[in-house]
Amino acid sequence: MLTIREIAKKTGLSTATVSRALDSRFAGKVKESTRKRIMTVCDRGNYRPSITGRSFSMKKTYKVGMIFGSIERDLGNPLCGLFMRGVCDELQKAGYTAIVMHAAPPQDRGVIDLLRSQVADAYILGTSMISEPVLDSALNSDTPVISLGSAGQNCNLTGVRHNLEPAYRDIWSRIPASWSGKIAFCQARMSMADDKFSVLRQTAPTGFKCGRILLEFPCLDFCFDRFSARTAAISLLDRLAEYKLLWCGSDLTALGIKDALETIGLTAGKDIFLIGNDNLECLGGSGMQPFLSTVDEHMEEYGRLAAAQAVNCIDRETDMPMILDADYIVRESFPYERSRPRKLLLNSVFRN
Repeated sequence: MLTIREIAKKTGLSTATVSRALDSRFAGKVKESTRKRIMTVCDRGNYRPSITGRSFSMKKTYKVGMIFGSIERDLGNPLCGLFMRGVCDELQKAGYTAIVMHAAPPQDRGVIDLLRSQVADAYILGTSMISEPVLDSALNSDTPVISLGSAGQNCNLTGVRHNLEPAYRDIWSRIPASWSGKIAFCQARMSMADDKFSVLRQTAPTGFKCGRILLEFPCLDFCFDRFSARTAAISLLDRLAEYKLLWCGSDLTALGIKDALETIGLTAGKDIFLIGNDNLECLGGSGMQPFLSTVDEHMEEYGRLAAAQAVNCIDRETDMPMILDADYIVRESFPYERSRPRKLLLNSVFRN
């Protein structure tokens, strides 16, 4: 196997230059042409620096732990896949790898032992998704903890926050005043959707009335698939059909409701308008034209920011929380333009 000294000899460079070129943290300080010379020699010799050796010398694991409270649900969600792609891409760019831990009982005991053994240099977790013992153990360790959540949530922790307000204010600016009392927020019984409904109410024009419909899904706390949403919506069709706009906690919920409405001859985007959350229709490369107006929370970028925050905290460069704004995407299911002027709204002043 090649050594750094041999690479330096073959390229006519110093060992320090070779070392910097092979370290993702400092490679940007080496001229691109110089780095290409070094990488050509490394590729021919199938050489890369040993992570294990570097771990010993730098007293780091070069790993970031991702702690899941419900791994079978999280990893079955395409949004989680986007988030993990963002995390992994950003970590690999910085020379780190992600390790996955499952913190649901009875496995949480083993996770606590791993946390105490400092198996990683930082941890990324959703504080509402894991047990209190695991959270306490993570926070009491000497390792940085990157928490995920909504803006205003867990603000005493370093992390990345989703901010739905810009997207929700955009949506409200498109809703005629005459629709007050004819809008319902549709969700499963889950804390994340509760947060969305809270933001919806906070950003609503003063005096605007919005109902709430809780759908019963097999997993109770979230919508697992479009068919489950259709089944849940069919049992409430009479109530759903009373509204002009159904604002949904997820795209799957909205698409399932669309399917249910069609069974009684109602067309989404014409008879009843729909808004989702997730921008799922753009995934998978199906080539189909997306139909659903939705809120895009930019999950891949969310993952990149979480990973970047983890690396920054490991290097003690910053511990300030990051905020990622969501965007509203206009499509056929609710094609209304922004009000000009805002006289269509009951009140153009939003509540704080």
